[in-house]
Amino acid sequence: MPCENNSDKKGNKKNVQTVQTLLAAKKGSDKGNPAKRTHTDVSMDSSTDMTIELSNLHHDLDSIKESLEGVVKRTDFDKALKNIVRKDDLETIVTSIVTKLVDSRKFNIKVMNFPENKDENFIEIFKNKIVKDTLKITIRPDEIQAIHRIPGKQGEHRPFIVKLINSEVKYRIMREKKKHA
Repeated sequence: MPCENNSDKKGNKKNVQTVQTLLAAKKGSDKGNPAKRTHTDVSMDSSTDMTIELSNLHHDLDSIKESLEGVVKRTDFDKALKNIVRKDDLETIVTSIVTKLVDSRKFNIKVMNFPENKDENFIEIFKNKIVKDTLKITIRPDEIQAIHRIPGKQGEHRPFIVKLINSEVKYRIMREKKKHA
C-alpha cells in the first residue's frame, strides 16, 4: 500500500479521510451505544409479538362465540319464516275448512225428541224404527257413516245426528218425511 501524503505542496496538512480512518472512528464511537440487534433477534421478537396477538384474537373469538350461543341463527330465522302462514294462505285455509264443514253437514239429519235409553244402538233404531217402520224406506247399513247424540236443552231428550254417506240418501229420507208430516 502506498504511503499517503496528507500534505499539500506548501507543506500544509490536508484533512483527508480514508475508508479505514472512517471505519476506525465508527468502531470507536459504537463503544458507548448498546449492541445492535441482528436480523434473527428482530424476527424472533416480532414472531413472539405475533403469537401473542394471535392468542389474543383466539380468546376474543371464543368470547364472541360464547356470547352468540343463545342468539337465533339466520338459518333458524329462515326456517321459521317458511313456517309462518301468510294472510292469503290463512284465508284459503279458513275458507276450505268452512266449506268442508258446510259440505259435511249436507249429509246430516238431526233427529229431535227421540227418547233416550241406556245401551241404545243408534244404527238399528234409526234404520228400523224411524226409517223402515215410520217412513217405509229401506236403507243399507253402509249408507250410514256415523250416529251420535249431541247436547240439548235441559229437561228434554237430547237430539242425535245421523251422518249419511251422500246427499241422495238424505234427500230420499227427507222427501218421505215430508210426505208423512
